[in-house]
Amino acid sequence: MRHTAIIIILLTICCAAFGQSLSLTFTSVTEARFHVYLNGVLQNEQSRQEVTINGLRSRKYHIRIVMDDPYQVAVTKSIKPSGRNNKYSVKFNPVRERIIVRRYKDIAQNEKNRTNSSNSFIAVNGGSRLHRS
Repeated sequence: MRHTAIIIILLTICCAAFGQSLSLTFTSVTEARFHVYLNGVLQNEQSRQEVTINGLRSRKYHIRIVMDDPYQVAVTKSIKPSGRNNKYSVKFNPVRERIIVRRYKDIAQNEKNRTNSSNSFIAVNGGSRLHRS
């Protein structure tokens, strides 16, 4: 009887952990407005400076961010939300027509390492990937 109660409690805890709903938040650091597509489905009808997507599971999602500008510059990434940090910055550079999407944790780490000049990121420009180390 005691073992059965312990097993039921453990199963309840495991189910609650696996059934946890996650979210992704994208925030513009340049105050540019954008649309977010999740697996090809538009998530915000009007362009915004911050978009949060709720009700996600811990699996990879195909994210496409399209800037609200005349050229509709876009970036595509695969992102897997976790129970930790699911906040991303969206930086739009209109001169170079590219978007940089980084996890907030990575931004803080890059600021620390800036003196060591180890600032690396991946940017997408017109469908081609650019990598800078």
